[in-house]
Amino acid sequence: GWVRMRGRRKVPGRPVTYGTTEAFLVHFGLNQVGDLPGIAELKAAGLLDADQELFNILDRQQEKANLHDCAKHGTAFLSYSSLAQGLLTGKVDPERVFPESDQRSSKPRFSVDNRTLIAKMLDKIRPVAEKHRITLGQLATVWTFSQTGCTHTLVGARTPAQAMENAAIGSTTLDAGDNSLIRK
Repeated sequence: GWVRMRGRRKVPGRPVTYGTTEAFLVHFGLNQVGDLPGIAELKAAGLLDADQELFNILDRQQEKANLHDCAKHGTAFLSYSSLAQGLLTGKVDPERVFPESDQRSSKPRFSVDNRTLIAKMLDKIRPVAEKHRITLGQLATVWTFSQTGCTHTLVGARTPAQAMENAAIGSTTLDAGDNSLIRK
């Protein structure tokens, strides 16, 4: 086997992650996984159409990784978790108590201390949401989608009202000042 199960990602849905085996490296004459082709080579070979990654106001590692490469090479970039499992909506405040059955109850990201820090950050960007007459959740989604290279933002909804709220942001555009304030 060229592929083996490595574990599960600590994101919603807990998807299984896979990794290559030594047999894979030997078969393709590679010394290490880092010798595999990058986005440019895969795109040129017609083997890559899209990249789907965790990306939002809190999780911005892709700014240094694939986001700009996707823009440069015309590859679709699909962000997921633009609301960070509700943290960026302003509705998951420090006083919220998660039932033990909720996966967030045991995640450090959802600790009271962390939610307090996020609430302070949201207070700083609230004026941008108010300026555009949108909710904090809508602002988080608009910001994510407006980043250079992001071509799609995957946003979930548990109710028809949430779906309508998500759809209502289609005409919202952030200016350079808005983006600057959010980036601080």
